[in-house]
Amino acid sequence: MKKYIILQNLIAPYRTYLFNELSKRNFNFEIFYMSETEADRNWKTDFSTLKYSYWIDKKGLYWFIKGFHIHINPLLIWKIIKEKRCDIILSVSWNNLNIIVLALFKKTGILKNTIHFWTEANYMTIGASNDNKFKYFLRKFVYSSVDGFFILPGKMAEDTLKRWNIKVKKLLFLPNMIEEENFTLIDSDFEKRKNNLLPICILPVRLIEKIKGVMNFFEAITADNILKSVFFIVGDGCDKSMYEKYIDENNYNNNIKLLGFCDLEKLNHLYAQANLFILPSFSDPSPLALIEAIRMKLPLLISNRCGNHFEALVENGNGYSFDPYNKKSIRTAFEKMFYNKNRWTDFSERSGKLYHQNFDLDSTLNRFLNNLLENGNGNGN
Repeated sequence: MKKYIILQNLIAPYRTYLFNELSKRNFNFEIFYMSETEADRNWKTDFSTLKYSYWIDKKGLYWFIKGFHIHINPLLIWKIIKEKRCDIILSVSWNNLNIIVLALFKKTGILKNTIHFWTEANYMTIGASNDNKFKYFLRKFVYSSVDGFFILPGKMAEDTLKRWNIKVKKLLFLPNMIEEENFTLIDSDFEKRKNNLLPICILPVRLIEKIKGVMNFFEAITADNILKSVFFIVGDGCDKSMYEKYIDENNYNNNIKLLGFCDLEKLNHLYAQANLFILPSFSDPSPLALIEAIRMKLPLLISNRCGNHFEALVENGNGYSFDPYNKKSIRTAFEKMFYNKNRWTDFSERSGKLYHQNFDLDSTLNRFLNNLLENGNGNGN
């Protein structure tokens, strides 16, 4: 069976779960990590949970400069070049220095392996919006080295590559997936939701305003709407003190609750309690929280910058989207959601159906592996 080398920048918990599931299905692969972690991540790795073959380049160089991760891994690149009988799946941003070097080696014939690119490309993220000619040509150079599949999470990434004028000959879809067993909704909890005196809205976000736009959301919906609900904000971040000040100064302590980091058990309990899921991000390539929400049958009120909203949201079917840069759009969507409060149960059921249709673990992974291993012609759908 053909072997695949998957290149990753760091060990991420949600990827670990996916790789363990791929390993259970006898997929012949090994992960090459540029480093164990990065400066702005606080994940702690339990290596006993990694049930697949992997290698970490502990001799690589790494810097975090002005929000940009710089990895230089000569040993990793050498190991890839020596792997003669395997395909390479690049699962790191196109502007990573190692990826640029590998693209150059592919173009010049030094690297002869088939290259696949696994990307969450989203032209609506903050980084992608700041485009220029240099980025355009470098990005096109890197992506043009791909002679295998483009592996994408959904329609946003597909549309983005078209906008960037990237020629895609072979395409596979592999959405981000969650640990299904950690997100379960029992019937009694589903019924209890209807009895909340004030509707509970859950926002699982990092407290980084320029990315997640939580303050922007509350300022847009204004006080009269904030007082209609309780908002559970799950997560930590560098702007926590700013949110605390905003809550205290406006006497929102009974309505906006900063819960900090919550483990999976606590998070599942909060999802089960909630009536409504809100994600107001300015920039969010393909958020896992959105998938968790529809798994837990929640109506959605989300930013159209969330890359996987195409697969998770049916407008007026299980919720509404808004433009986070347009405060009128945010308030209109919020008020429309509450005006249609009598439809929330129907919205919830539609969310559950969308999860099974687009993110079910077994069917999604089996379809992906069948198409990848067959390596057939066409777009691999």
